Amino acid sequence: MRKKGMSFILAMVMICTSLPAFSLEAEDWRVTDLKCNAQVQPLAVDDAAPEFTWRMEAAWRGARQSAWRLQVFEAEGTENQMWDSGKTSGDTTRVTYEGAALNSAARYRWEVEVWNEKGDSRKAEAYFETAFMDSAEFDAALISAARRLSYQGDYTVEYDTRVVRDSAGLIFAGSSAADNIAVQMKIKTGAVTLGVIKTASGRGSAVGSWEVTGAAVTDTFHIRIAVVGNTAAIYVNDAQIGSCTDPLVSFGVLGFRHYNSTNDQETAYYDNLIVRDAQLNTLLSFDFTSVNPFNTGEITQGMLLVNPISGNYSVSTYEELMQSGGQPYTMEMDFKIDSTAFGFCFGGSDAKNHLMWQINIKKGETGQVVYLRPHAFTNGSGVSLAEIDLGAVIPWEARNDWHHMKITVDAGNQLQTWINGVLVDTRKNSLAAMSQIGFRQTKGDNEIAWVDNFSLKNAAEEPLVAADFEDHLDPFSTGRTQQGALYLDKCGLFMRDVEQEGAPMFRRDFALEEGKTVEKARLYATALGTYEAYLNGRRVGTDCLAPGWTEYFDRLDYQAYDVTELLLEGDNAIGAVVGNGWYAGHIGEGNCNYQYYGIDVAFKGALIITYTDGTQQILKTDESWTCSTDSPYLVTDHSNGETYDAAREQPGWNLPGFEAQGWHGAVIASNETIRTNVDLSKVTLRAQPDEPVRVFKTITPISVNQVGEDTFIYDMGQNFAGVVSLTASGQKGQTVRLRYGEMLYDENDGALEGSLYTANLRTAHATDYYTFGEDGTVTYTPAFTYHGFRYVEVSGLSAPPALAEVQGVVWSSVGEITFSLETSSALINQIYSNTIWSQLSNYVSVPTDCPQRDERLG
Repeated sequence: MRKKGMSFILAMVMICTSLPAFSLEAEDWRVTDLKCNAQVQPLAVDDAAPEFTWRMEAAWRGARQSAWRLQVFEAEGTENQMWDSGKTSGDTTRVTYEGAALNSAARYRWEVEVWNEKGDSRKAEAYFETAFMDSAEFDAALISAARRLSYQGDYTVEYDTRVVRDSAGLIFAGSSAADNIAVQMKIKTGAVTLGVIKTASGRGSAVGSWEVTGAAVTDTFHIRIAVVGNTAAIYVNDAQIGSCTDPLVSFGVLGFRHYNSTNDQETAYYDNLIVRDAQLNTLLSFDFTSVNPFNTGEITQGMLLVNPISGNYSVSTYEELMQSGGQPYTMEMDFKIDSTAFGFCFGGSDAKNHLMWQINIKKGETGQVVYLRPHAFTNGSGVSLAEIDLGAVIPWEARNDWHHMKITVDAGNQLQTWINGVLVDTRKNSLAAMSQIGFRQTKGDNEIAWVDNFSLKNAAEEPLVAADFEDHLDPFSTGRTQQGALYLDKCGLFMRDVEQEGAPMFRRDFALEEGKTVEKARLYATALGTYEAYLNGRRVGTDCLAPGWTEYFDRLDYQAYDVTELLLEGDNAIGAVVGNGWYAGHIGEGNCNYQYYGIDVAFKGALIITYTDGTQQILKTDESWTCSTDSPYLVTDHSNGETYDAAREQPGWNLPGFEAQGWHGAVIASNETIRTNVDLSKVTLRAQPDEPVRVFKTITPISVNQVGEDTFIYDMGQNFAGVVSLTASGQKGQTVRLRYGEMLYDENDGALEGSLYTANLRTAHATDYYTFGEDGTVTYTPAFTYHGFRYVEVSGLSAPPALAEVQGVVWSSVGEITFSLETSSALINQIYSNTIWSQLSNYVSVPTDCPQRDERLG
């Protein structure tokens, strides 16, 4: 009986959902719902054979299509016919274009004529526009605000050296200590010679040697190495003595080759080491009066004395050296280990290159010893630098208690580590230069720890980063704040910049051509990240999280917008803001799904203005654009949320005539200039084929409940994917926190009844922050994140905003619901509602398995 009853119900569902909804006269009928490539009036078709669809609606039963005819015309100029299918019998409503080749960035009109079963016909027409029929035509540059301190190109290295014993070997090129090229000044035989040594896979061999005539072994020599392409010309005291041609002669590493063996005790002084680019701009300069950025040698009498090196080689990348900056700093924190280890990460350049100081209680479990295990990570591969017994400062029985760690880094990248006030380690590493901080707690090793009272201070004892985790603002987008501390539960690797930059803003001024009238204007845009574009201060389009999520290793979608009405006579300004999005943020659980595609975001756009005389003005992204990372969007992460500081706003940045003080020229994004895991040369551009993410509807909460002194929970009455639009009043510097969740604690959960339950979100913070830039009332709607939730917790306000001031903004790629169902069964109605809302919430750019927690994946 139950099976039959369910079958009956499902049949009724199918009947109810298949009935057409229209209001035509008894004998009337029409052709409707015209779409090209499943979109209404699309502006970006790049398919050589687009597909056309339509529907026939009639007021009587049994109506059907008996024949059709489809024609496509140029919609501009002469309206030449591109294709005529001719009258074709049949009831198909899906037809593929078979006409002449379509032009790029062109507008077309298509007309379909349909005959019904009575032989009567009706016509309907629609438009579509092409984008770039060949993706190579979208030749605007991909631009970035990244100012990486790396360099690719010709360069010059020069320095002074005096050999004390045997030889002086300076490594100037290559990729590592195992693969490099060095210039060696040698006095071992009593004569002075200069040679080139190539080391490949750890094995060195001489590739050239020349005698320095008229020189004494006690002389100080000035060496200059001029690299052009793969050839290095070598000069001694301004006279060329030789050259070397090899693919390893590239801008990569700088360091020393000083052998330590029975036969060789290579010792020398170095001074005035300078590296210049092809235009002779100084990239690096060390006079060794006080700062030694290298991992070897010591400053003596204003020079660098390099003695025989353990392992014979010591190198640093040029990028590491350029980032070193000689800036002393100190980091302090309290920590407590619940399981296995606590890993604090710092320095380096990205998540693959950094240092990690790990306090480990598992490795010494047998001997009941707690270890400090410093690690250095290069290109994702970690090496343990030492294992330091901490038994004197952390007894085994206190391994799970709170302890204090202090790390100091001086101008020469020498580190000192203090545990509970006792100095336990001193070492030097070029990766220590101040750049990033973060944590690593791996799931596989069950690493669980707590952090509290974190600070990073500069040499003047000024705090650059500080957190006691008691207030509403958490500077780390990892772990969970609870019990007044940061709880790190197998949350993987997270790194953030010390000097946190905002989402980059790009802009450019331009003027329309005088004496001409604009017929149409289209903006084609995309990003590595998610973007919002602006024209003369007005938002372009209504898409959210554009360009959507694609497999960036293979393809990148772009959008087209009609911006004709946004142009002004005379001066204009175009701009864009780019958030991390799926490209550079969290896209799932674990280490590998953070910054999976890359770190530095980028923007690409082309504005094509067509005048009534047929001429065009084209504005493309290139180095003439300027950019700034001093933006209010400090955190833009889909899982963790958005942090917006209104004090960092730059009013008028997207208007003409803005004085862009502090802005700098955009960088052409390439694999050499930005940090990306994507081979940009292999990425295919494609007009977006699917529906964009847009606002589907807004929801007013049904209730609000106070759960703390300044904490209020709003019930939206419906679980959905999106954000909250908050209208609130506050004072300059005041921060409001928005936390999202699907459920509340009840009286049996051991927590405050009615407080927000977030345990199911796991490592996803699902938290937005807004900081007032001035006193007053504002409306804040996050732009570069989204959450799955029913409840939102608002903290940081003395009084709860009214229900109408906390609007739930539903985001989805579902454009419309084309049917409805209502039965006499409350259960069936709820099942239907759940199905609709599940699809809305899990269709945000791509179908996902859940919209709320850290495993959200498509």
